[in-house]
Amino acid sequence: MQLFNLYGMDKNDLTVEFSGRLTTLGQLRERIQDLRPVADQEDDHWLVLSNSGRAQIYFRGCRSGIVYYIYELHVLSEPLFHEWKRLTRLLEVQMLDITCFPHDTEHAALYQRLGFEAVTKRVEITVSPKYGFTSDPSVVPLETLSLEQTQDVCYLMRPTLKDAGTREMLGELANGFVSAFVGLHGQKPFSLMLYKEFPKSIITEQFCCQTFDPIAYSVEFLKHYHAILHLAGQKGKKVNMGVAIEHEFPSIEGLEYRVITHHYTLA
Repeated sequence: MQLFNLYGMDKNDLTVEFSGRLTTLGQLRERIQDLRPVADQEDDHWLVLSNSGRAQIYFRGCRSGIVYYIYELHVLSEPLFHEWKRLTRLLEVQMLDITCFPHDTEHAALYQRLGFEAVTKRVEITVSPKYGFTSDPSVVPLETLSLEQTQDVCYLMRPTLKDAGTREMLGELANGFVSAFVGLHGQKPFSLMLYKEFPKSIITEQFCCQTFDPIAYSVEFLKHYHAILHLAGQKGKKVNMGVAIEHEFPSIEGLEYRVITHHYTLA
């Protein structure tokens, strides 16, 4: 298997096989550009060739920590590509995440044929003035903590610091690019939810809690969930939250839910 960054190398004269014919990598790149007239400069554009030079797949995406997020994928030949674990190693990540719109049944079926399954989804939540819940007083913004409490938050995150994505997120937190709510038990930090705030939305990131009890974990998560919703309601912003694919939100007056994307990983 050969992996090429379409916009990061100069091998235009390399001979490749596409649709049963020989062509050059430069010409194939032009064909792919016809699929996507404007190249997104913030994303990587990859082409996978077999060892014999047959074009197998093209995909567009970006890396974040240990995860490579694939936003677009095209199969270029049969039989279907299945060397995903090797591709994962070449991309120097531990997980692939393919984004799919919930109504896109054609691509959903393709990803399943490729060996992926839907595991999570992103849901947009609109908060109206009718929403009556308020934030639990035990959940507070990170910036209100004392220095000693902030150190305890770092200790709370230690089990996940092996994750490069978590380290990256903590770096953004230190630089003010990410915000956080902290759940206190007494004066002791017990849980943490990271989120990013944009002009029109609040995107939840990682949640961690100092308990393995599923009921206590759920109760703690619910407190943070209410805090995020309360913040969104105050600022007139929508919430973008990731949940398990099978999760169904309860019907609550003042909240409207819309599934934005499904996310597939290797089965």
